[in-house]
Amino acid sequence: HGANAEGLAERNVVKSEPSEAFAIRQHPGLHRSTLRPYYEAQPVSNVVLGLIQGTSTYARQAVAQGCAEVVSEGDNGAFFFMPNPKYHWSPEDVFNNPEQRMRLVVWWIHPAFTNELLAWTSTMGACSPATQLGEPAGGDAETAGEGVGDPGDFGYSEVRKPAGYLHSCRDLVGAGHIRLLDSLVQNLRRFLGRLLGDAFQGAHLSAGFHYPVRPQYSTLHLQCRVNSGDVCPGEGRGVDLFRLLQRLREDQDVFARDDETLFYEATANLRNALIDASMSSGACVKEVGPKSLILGSSLSP
Repeated sequence: HGANAEGLAERNVVKSEPSEAFAIRQHPGLHRSTLRPYYEAQPVSNVVLGLIQGTSTYARQAVAQGCAEVVSEGDNGAFFFMPNPKYHWSPEDVFNNPEQRMRLVVWWIHPAFTNELLAWTSTMGACSPATQLGEPAGGDAETAGEGVGDPGDFGYSEVRKPAGYLHSCRDLVGAGHIRLLDSLVQNLRRFLGRLLGDAFQGAHLSAGFHYPVRPQYSTLHLQCRVNSGDVCPGEGRGVDLFRLLQRLREDQDVFARDDETLFYEATANLRNALIDASMSSGACVKEVGPKSLILGSSLSP
């Protein structure tokens, strides 16, 4: 990662590894002892800073076209709802879609950055806390920064993550985070209702959290699909939003204890991040096959 002469983040395109599936067995305690400190050590990624500061041209276009939304959660930060740029190359494609297939992403923004996020979105006439953005706002979607945080820019900024940062869904704990997820569900339904209109009632909705596929993604974010299959088929490497919320209601400290063995699938990028994190902390790593990995203190098969 790097910065220019003014101290601003510079755009840095990172190449993805080929898409492969690796079987992971993660023993209890590894997230708390290894992965969370590893994610904490990473600066805020350009993709998240681009949302916070409005340097992402894609995010500004989404706001201008009325297909993005900011919801303030007070002391719990904010959520930024937007089309997923991996599948909608132009944000307005969500409106020009006869089959109404959509893939969306909802980024959590730390409360330390919320005012900065609200400042640029409100100047475009398109944001007020805890309310929908409404109709396309117009404004200049091209006039902030140089595309830092645009799709494909997965470098790091120089901004450190503040205390209390949510890196993944496994950092959720306690009644406050249950309320945060309740609000997320409510506002997701309202956001989709605005985009889909009457078609919302008959739409197939799937939403869930994936484990960060690389450290640049280690900010809590929700994947959502509309009429486009399931986000977490078989809970392979993530967890369904509604099942996660129900589990936290039954046991709000389940992730804080980190006392379960996890089985999931990982892409090559995630596998590399898991190995890097484990090696940096001295955690045990064992390859038990060409595409199988055991992480944690107990390496018995």
